Amino acid sequence: MTMQSRSKEFHPLDLLVRHTQNPVRRICAGLLAALTILCLVSATPLQAQTTQASVRGNVHDKDNAVIVGATLKLVNVETAVAATTVTNPNGDYLFVNINPGTYTLQASYQGFSPQKLKPFLLQVNQTSTLDFRLAAGTQEVVEVEAVGQGIQASSSELGLTLTSKQIEDIPLNSRNFTSLLTTAPGVSPVVVSGSQSASYTTSIGPVIIPSVNGQGNRSDIFVVDGILDIETFGNAYAVQPMIDAIQDQKLQSHNDSAEFGGSTGGTINVATKSGTNVFHGSAWEYNKSPSLQAVPYFSTSVPQQKQNQFGASFGGPVIIPHLYHGKDKTFFFAAYEGFRLNSPSTSYYFVPTPAQLAGDFTAAGLPKIYDPASTVCTPSGTCSRTQFSYQGILNKIAPGRLNQGDIAYAKYALPAYTSTPLPIGNAFQNSPSTQSLNSFDARIDETIGAKDSAYFRFMNIRGNQTGGPSLLPNSTITSGYSFVGSYAHVFGANRVLHVQAGRTYENRNSIQRFVGVPSNLSSLVGFQSGLDSGYVTVGNLVPGISADGYFGAQGESGTPQTTANSWSGKGDFTQVVGKHTIKTGVEFNGIGEAQDIQYANIQMRAQETNSLLGDTSGDAAASFVLGVPGAFTKRNVVESLSFGGVFSYYLQDQFQITPALTLNAGLRYDLAFIPKFGRPQDGNQSVGNYDFNNGTYIVYKVPGSCASLGTAPCIPTPDGSLPAHVVASTDGRVFQNQYNNLQPRLGAAYRIGPQTVVRGGIGLAFDNYAALVQNVRGVSGNWPSVAQIAQTGINNPTAANPFPGYTTQNLPALTALPSATPFNQFNWFVDPNTKDAYSLQYNLGVQRQLDKTTVVSASYVGSINRRLSVGGYYNVATTPGPGDPTARRPYSYIQPTYYTRSNGSGNYNSLQVQLTRSLFRGLAATVAYTWSKSIDEGCSGFFGTEGCNIQQIYNIRAERSVSAFNVPQNFVATYNYQLPIGRGKAVNINSRALDLLVGGWETSGFVRLHSGTPYTVNINTDIANIGNTGYERPNITGPTNAVNQSHKNWLNPNAFAIPAQYTYGTEGRNSLRTQFYNSFDMSILKEVPIYDRFHARFNIDAFNVFNHPIFGQPDSTLGDAQFGQIGATASGSRSIQLSGKLMF
Repeated sequence: MTMQSRSKEFHPLDLLVRHTQNPVRRICAGLLAALTILCLVSATPLQAQTTQASVRGNVHDKDNAVIVGATLKLVNVETAVAATTVTNPNGDYLFVNINPGTYTLQASYQGFSPQKLKPFLLQVNQTSTLDFRLAAGTQEVVEVEAVGQGIQASSSELGLTLTSKQIEDIPLNSRNFTSLLTTAPGVSPVVVSGSQSASYTTSIGPVIIPSVNGQGNRSDIFVVDGILDIETFGNAYAVQPMIDAIQDQKLQSHNDSAEFGGSTGGTINVATKSGTNVFHGSAWEYNKSPSLQAVPYFSTSVPQQKQNQFGASFGGPVIIPHLYHGKDKTFFFAAYEGFRLNSPSTSYYFVPTPAQLAGDFTAAGLPKIYDPASTVCTPSGTCSRTQFSYQGILNKIAPGRLNQGDIAYAKYALPAYTSTPLPIGNAFQNSPSTQSLNSFDARIDETIGAKDSAYFRFMNIRGNQTGGPSLLPNSTITSGYSFVGSYAHVFGANRVLHVQAGRTYENRNSIQRFVGVPSNLSSLVGFQSGLDSGYVTVGNLVPGISADGYFGAQGESGTPQTTANSWSGKGDFTQVVGKHTIKTGVEFNGIGEAQDIQYANIQMRAQETNSLLGDTSGDAAASFVLGVPGAFTKRNVVESLSFGGVFSYYLQDQFQITPALTLNAGLRYDLAFIPKFGRPQDGNQSVGNYDFNNGTYIVYKVPGSCASLGTAPCIPTPDGSLPAHVVASTDGRVFQNQYNNLQPRLGAAYRIGPQTVVRGGIGLAFDNYAALVQNVRGVSGNWPSVAQIAQTGINNPTAANPFPGYTTQNLPALTALPSATPFNQFNWFVDPNTKDAYSLQYNLGVQRQLDKTTVVSASYVGSINRRLSVGGYYNVATTPGPGDPTARRPYSYIQPTYYTRSNGSGNYNSLQVQLTRSLFRGLAATVAYTWSKSIDEGCSGFFGTEGCNIQQIYNIRAERSVSAFNVPQNFVATYNYQLPIGRGKAVNINSRALDLLVGGWETSGFVRLHSGTPYTVNINTDIANIGNTGYERPNITGPTNAVNQSHKNWLNPNAFAIPAQYTYGTEGRNSLRTQFYNSFDMSILKEVPIYDRFHARFNIDAFNVFNHPIFGQPDSTLGDAQFGQIGATASGSRSIQLSGKLMF
């Protein structure tokens, strides 16, 4: 019997031969056919994921006749580095591989007056279209504005570019460059609940890894100077570029160019600064102190947080007196930044009260509790229990039934209960955190000659972080680096070769230990020796215990990690052939990661003390004082991946059909090498994975028998043969390489006059990098290894065994050898047939340059997404019903467990409006508004990391709803305004002293308004009786919001009804939303001239300037004592940052 019939898959390579009614395939088939013809017509030996810019255009005379052989000279204003080319027989010209910066461009031809464009800005990955109309006359140069330079007249790509000045002017909390990603249209600032997408990177300040145009948070990639900069655990950046070393950054998506790939979301493209012909430098410090902070909403005092961010940069020509003078050819730039944070804070908890620790659960508001030892079951498996009673008082537990080991754990490992009213909870402890980071960036650029250029860039970050509660602090030491070398050679006017190579590496070592508790805490609790000892790098650890609805696991852990380990190499060739600009290239990015995961947790659930009658009875605190757990996990895993990566080849044709019409057609092929789990040197290749398509368990590498080896991993049968339903991998892997990731792209741009363009595009993209390791990491330390032992439902009643009787001190399967079969495991597994997700993306819009600095655009943007990751609790009963659910499972011999498949689907539709204004007459601004809807199934991410509860795992169409990151209304604006007062301004001040006082003032702001975040109410019991818990949703019977909402009463409990026994609830997934979000950050700036080129700048930055609290998500587990209450805000209280910067 199979779990679910496998849906027919879309294979791009079959598009031309497979007849289908699927509109996605029909569209892609047409695209692929058109591209095939284009490739055959213009196949010429394209540019990789690049930070470089390009300039193209044509030269005509006043009668619109083309001028062949006209000379174009492009000059960098800051370095004087020049490039020249001539127009081809069609009058067209092209410059490629141009560093972002400010340039002039001059066109000249004998008998015509030369025409020179005033300085204009080229940004990261920008293609600027600039046409010339030369008039017959003298050789006197005519200087004109670069009309239409702000519109994208050559592509349909979406995105927003921010220059270094814009980045510097916007108020940024802790100055992390990802804060600016939310300023682009189509970007959702919501990080999916439970996501760890930013948990594995070393960062200064808060990190935002957004959802871009309906794709998951982990489906973005970061590119710095053309080289991949991602860590493979969460798909965030690996090494953070510092703000003062960034020249430009661009968030781009829906690329119609085949040079971009590897993800379905956004490409965050960063170009670092290079030196110039003039020495420039700066020194800065940003400071936050408690005296300028507001009291947080859920607190009674100001956090005593102290933060300092300081650094310096210096760049210019390389000059060695009497030896070398690098003006116009050799430049350097270097920057250092330090970050120090000391943040005392308070964490609040719900812990068992003294009465509960004594077995008394009679307090008002507590649910009824039932004795697990009283469980009785009918032969069909229908079970019930008797309510606790002691001395005739219901809901009291006899003292002799209390687990004294768990009581000791509560005494020493949990914060003390207090009857004093707290903002939230009934216990607290100090949770101080510190962070000390040091970053260093350096770059050197060399113009080797008229035809050759090169650069080398190095980034490094090191730090030490501490945090966590005072009883259980953690410490993390981090280090990372990234470097890239780049070389370009020009073969005449129409051919350019560009090659790059680089490496990115990051290492983290985290340890968490109890302090101030008895050294023999493990023995006081009575943990089994197999649970608290023998860990690979840290020896002994005190396990943690959690109680659902009360407190999370408070236990020790150790996790050394190599979160990024990648090598990158690429080469591309650009050639102009008539009206075609052909780019072709190859790229390989090899990735790897490793970590040792060491911890043990025991989970207490309400289910062990509920009635088993499908109600909300039961209390996890009662299960805790009884010492009757519902699940436990021990991980002593060496997790590592062998060779993996993506090899790419791409072909791109930019066809200038007419001066007004540009067609972009591209074809990209990605070969995804799925890494094998484990490496020979780690001895961790003998693990396995479920295949729920046929009920088998696949072992990667079969070891010898336990009888001959005497230690795990080993096969427990006497002769080493595999048990029934266990098979061996034929090639040492379970997940196969992806060979069919063929991605056609097509886009067009039509200029209606010099200042308006209509653009549209469609293309296919695969989610290679996110899928490459996220799925493989779902398998670690499984049978026949014993490095990872996880079981759930260990005290679930059956007709044969109504009460298994496992306790905190007596857990099953803690042995040195594997169990007889692998089918009792509770772990994270992945369908061996899983495929990379793909997205068919399309857009159509119009862009208009209103004046020389202001551009407005409006676009429809959409996508159809397939093969999305959907995970949940598999091999539960296929239908609700009475009796033992084991008989209703697809495979009765397999315990239910977590499992991920690539059978999800989704779509995205939006209207996006954007206005950008570069600095003119004192005002610069960006405004973005998005009206959108994103729909999917499952967890809106990778299940093992994002996590969620799916009610009907065999009917995922019933889970179809808005994505967890869907925000229908999203408005973002930034601005910088220079007051027109001071020397040389509209209100001119001639007095130097008065100018110092009233001149040079600026103000800037960052405004964010968006819909609340979706969430779901769940019930923490198995009402449908399918063998799961925490998945069920209630029935909605009325308005869900409370009448007079407050953080203590956000939801209307009467609107949520318990479904009838053996049924599913009717509430839709993600049907509720948190409070509408609004935030306003503001800066006041003062520029002070000092002497010659030296000047200073002073800032006052206020974050959440109006100190308006936005509540976070309420407790959404129906039956919790805290249901509907909110204990945290989604935005911080007002904080003020003071800074000063010296520049020359």
